[in-house]
Amino acid sequence: MLLYSMVIFDHLPEPNSIHEHDEKREPTTRVIDTVLQSSYFHPKHSSPLGFLCTFNGSGNYLINQRYYTISGLYYFPLNANSQIEIEIPAQRGVNPFFILFDSTVAKSVNSVYQNSVLKLLDDPYFSSKSSSLVERLNHIDSSMHTLIDTIRYGSLDKMALQEAVFELYEKMISADHENYIEISKLKTTKWSTKQELYYRLYKAKHLMVECYAQNLTLEVIASHATLNSFHLLRLFKQLFGQTPRQYLESVRLEKAKELLLTSDQSISEILTGIGFESPASFSHLFKRKFGLSPKNFRGK
Repeated sequence: MLLYSMVIFDHLPEPNSIHEHDEKREPTTRVIDTVLQSSYFHPKHSSPLGFLCTFNGSGNYLINQRYYTISGLYYFPLNANSQIEIEIPAQRGVNPFFILFDSTVAKSVNSVYQNSVLKLLDDPYFSSKSSSLVERLNHIDSSMHTLIDTIRYGSLDKMALQEAVFELYEKMISADHENYIEISKLKTTKWSTKQELYYRLYKAKHLMVECYAQNLTLEVIASHATLNSFHLLRLFKQLFGQTPRQYLESVRLEKAKELLLTSDQSISEILTGIGFESPASFSHLFKRKFGLSPKNFRGK
């Protein structure tokens, strides 16, 4: 029978005291939830299976030779034995939140996903194989936020915490399954090439989410993703079903919608602040997407 415990830390360990991933250690899921008062750095080390996010700010992570900036919008699924370097610059109240799963959590969930009910009746952990998670920033949806809040602020009841951890890991697996389906849309033969292109295309996508108000051109976005402009255009449409311009336009319109609902800015201030130059074009696109003009949308 597989058993595990859980420990919640309100601080990041000193770099020289973080234990590298060790399969022989006592099964323990570690939750790290802290608010930093100064910068933090940990050199490259081997990590267990994990869920990484950063609230009220951002952190810089070098994971398996790739750089990621993780903010409150996203989480990163960390594979066991990944090589990771952590650098969190000084920011007021930045809140790293990590869950380092014990391997028994993965074995329990993977067994259910990989085997029939009949097999699980004979052996609850039958042939549980570890599978590699797609390494990319994933959006934190509302249901994930609820589970995270349960772990951070909810009851200290052991069973409630364990249930929340299992459900959060299951959502990671479900999102990962969708990622694999998405990768398969790329029309190349080698899986490693698909993964590299997938990483670069999401790098382009995240640039547009983070820098939507800037004067982004196809060349700027392609350069950020280390692709040529036509290659980016072709692959982006292949993977996401729309061009980079169409995606950027959608991001800007969603931001305009949010500002119309939550701010006192004038419509002209909003359209300028999100990167639109033409009021007529902005009004036309907004009405086409949401069914009302910006003025009528705010009034209603």
